[in-house]
Amino acid sequence: MLDTATPTGKFGTKITYTTTAEIKKLENEGYVLVKDGYTDSTGHSEFTKENDNHVYEVIMKHGTVTYNPHDNPAKPGETN
Repeated sequence: MLDTATPTGKFGTKITYTTTAEIKKLENEGYVLVKDGYTDSTGHSEFTKENDNHVYEVIMKHGTVTYNPHDNPAKPGETN
């Protein structure tokens, strides 16, 4: 688990929480979004009895980069 967020508020008030900034931060660190269970779901526009203590999962995975040393060979005395 990378992070946990717990939006709070009174029943009937609008939920202003969004996953956008955290997902963008993680993508900039090399993670890839698999599923945004919060944004992709419905029923969380305001605090209600039905969504009280509901858990939404945002799933990220490590990104990969393919490196071919033949495309950019090192020269003696240099590090890549």
